[in-house]
Formats: sequence, C-alpha cells, structure tokens
Amino acid sequence: MNFVSGILKRANIQQIREFLNNGVDLSEISDASCEKRINDSWNTAKRIFLSRFSEESEELNEFLLAVSEYGDVYMEVGIKAGFQLAADFQSNRP
Repeated sequence: MNFVSGILKRANIQQIREFLNNGVDLSEISDASCEKRINDSWNTAKRIFLSRFSEESEELNEFLLAVSEYGDVYMEVGIKAGFQLAADFQSNRP
C-alpha cells in the first residue's frame, strides 16, 4: 500500500492532463492559477502576433484561441470535476 500512497502523493492534475492529452510526462508543474495561465498565454500570443502584423483582427482572435492553454486548463478542470462527481456518487451509495 505504500507504493500506491507514494504515487498519489506525487500525482498532480497537470501531469495527468499532460498524459491524457499527449501521452507524455510533464517536466514542469506550474503553481500559477488557471486564470493566470490563460491570461499569460493570451498576452504572449497576442504580443507575438502583433509583432508580425500591424493591427488586431479576427485573425488575431483565431490565432490566440489556437495557441492558448484553454484546452489544457479545461481538461484539468474536467478531470477535477470528474473525480469530485465520482467521490460524490461513491459516498451516496447505499
């Protein structure tokens, strides 16, 4: 049982998300909130895009959505919600 508890202590939702999405281990775990990670990703992509194009446009919005961390963050939220639902169902079983 120590083996399993050791795995659970090391488990991180970002690592689980990375494995489910990409099949690989995550080398760096971010301590930033989901909101901060999304905003940082958005701002970086916007800065890079605007350095190459002169003005904001619909194309900018499409680009930012394509390169942002939305998918990663929402996958993590979904995993957490799924675990919570499973725990709730398990605790309400007769």
